[in-house]
Amino acid sequence: MPFKLMSFIIEGFLEDPKNEVLYIHSREIPELKRIVEYCNAKTLLIKSNRVLPITSNWADANVNKYEYDYTVYNNGSLEDLEKQAIEFIEWLKECDGE
Repeated sequence: MPFKLMSFIIEGFLEDPKNEVLYIHSREIPELKRIVEYCNAKTLLIKSNRVLPITSNWADANVNKYEYDYTVYNNGSLEDLEKQAIEFIEWLKECDGE
């Protein structure tokens, strides 16, 4: 999505104190840097050992060339990933409260 629209969504999210986590899916390194700079975002890479790395396009081929804040390994079932996601969010909340 264009950055102007993304920034509008981010601003709306930040205005509501009930909001806790906004996921923005982006693989392009320049866009990741722009988002981080815009709203002090944290980055998360989700990896899986069940699929070969994708090299057929620039964004996927270079996804590992960025230093992410967090990495989650999606090597189990969909239920495992859901559990990991919940645990990750709870962990982030705990860290934020410290």
